[in-house]
Amino acid sequence: GINAEYMGGTMEGKVLVYDVRKEGQALQSWAAHTEECSSIASNYHIEGLLATGSSDRTIALWDTRQSDPKLVSRRELHVGEVFALEFNPNHPTLLAGGGSTGRELVWTVASDLSKHGFALPARTPA
Repeated sequence: GINAEYMGGTMEGKVLVYDVRKEGQALQSWAAHTEECSSIASNYHIEGLLATGSSDRTIALWDTRQSDPKLVSRRELHVGEVFALEFNPNHPTLLAGGGSTGRELVWTVASDLSKHGFALPARTPA
């Protein structure tokens, strides 16, 4: 079926998950950061992997395969307040982004994921 869920970050650092077919309250919510959750990136090749970035200067990886998301890793990667995150579509274990310092971010997340039972792609998608 069609995935009708979408996510948003709040000024308080929460991630909210909604279903466009259902009005009203969020389906799911969790405290991801201590300040504004300014960026969210889903990984389309690794099921259940989500990255969030924040004004608190951290980037977090989440395991969303269960109904209660679990923190996989949290890092401060010297980009300042995080403005943007995106998983590389051709290299699913590479997370790129940027923030208030103007420095680019490239984080190879494979070692963080293997400790948490994620199935990593056998090869890079074409």
